[in-house]
Amino acid sequence: MNDLKIEIAQDQDADEIIKLVNLCFEKDMVKSVPVLYNENKNRMKNHYIIKEDDKIVAIFCLLCRDLVCLEDTLKIGEIGSVCVHKDYRNQGLMQQMLNYANKLLREQNCDMAFLSGKYERYHHFLYESSNQCYYVSYSASRNINPDIHFCKMEDGNNEYVDYSLPLYEQSELYIKRTKKDFIDNCIQWCKEGYFILHQSHIIGYLVYFPLENEIEEIKVEDKKQLKGIITTFMAYKQLDEIKRKILNSDYDKENTSNKMIYNKNNKLFQIIHLEKVISVFLNYRLRHEILKEGSLGIKVIAYDTFTIEVYEGKAIVSNKSKHFDLEVSYDAMQKIILQTNSVVLEKNRVNELLESWFPLPIFLLDSDQI
Repeated sequence: MNDLKIEIAQDQDADEIIKLVNLCFEKDMVKSVPVLYNENKNRMKNHYIIKEDDKIVAIFCLLCRDLVCLEDTLKIGEIGSVCVHKDYRNQGLMQQMLNYANKLLREQNCDMAFLSGKYERYHHFLYESSNQCYYVSYSASRNINPDIHFCKMEDGNNEYVDYSLPLYEQSELYIKRTKKDFIDNCIQWCKEGYFILHQSHIIGYLVYFPLENEIEEIKVEDKKQLKGIITTFMAYKQLDEIKRKILNSDYDKENTSNKMIYNKNNKLFQIIHLEKVISVFLNYRLRHEILKEGSLGIKVIAYDTFTIEVYEGKAIVSNKSKHFDLEVSYDAMQKIILQTNSVVLEKNRVNELLESWFPLPIFLLDSDQI
């Protein structure tokens, strides 16, 4: 099949788009991804479609958002709702759409991209898996606070959102959310969002994912209350155990033996502006860890040569020098950035620096995925 034209979706395409994504993903996508498909949202402008004989046969969505990391902001392009009608598969439409998406990501000056899916399917389009998720587990306890109550977010009010959004933004690493989208983000992908009340006053919120029995997010003003709130929530849900997802950088801070690391290979990233992303996340790590000091020149084939310098608790990445200690492909560089033990080299000094600096804690909550 010759390439068909890719168009920006219009408002009048909404019903047909929702019908096709429901068919392809075999679920109610209005409920699964309300950030995109809530009937009160005007998000068709983020969708790109292919039509044949005036019928939509293929779709993808590109939603650009700000990822805040300490004092820096990265622009991340999230790819979602990638699907082709079953009667039009194996005709190159998926490849056409993802190549076009890569073009859009660069035109819109995204620093990185994310999608969730099978590595084998998307690796060809420059995506690499960030393969580790970090958790702390909890067992049922008698430490239950009778003054703590939980209110489903759908039953809450604007005052609760006004309180919760600034709590969310106290994180060192987060995707910017609007007040309008806050609850939709928290209940995406069959999650349950709760406002946490002490007696009748809001003190925080949490997001629970029943399918994985995990707390995806929990934010409270007084962190000393965290464990008691979690065990009280377990009693409320009648759970014997639960796990809580944490940031990679928080893993070593947890003074508990109940820490776990899982490999999840369906979280895929594409690092577009290597220097900027490396600089931002290396400095994020240096805020929490002591890394080996040194300088390393890296030549990434078909990209550029840049130098990473780590001294006195600060990382600087520049492309002023063309000297390099390491020459790698773009694919290999992404593996170094995202995966543990991805490269073993003969040069001991280079290995020592790579093992100290990488992988970077690039992380995206499920609640922010489309």
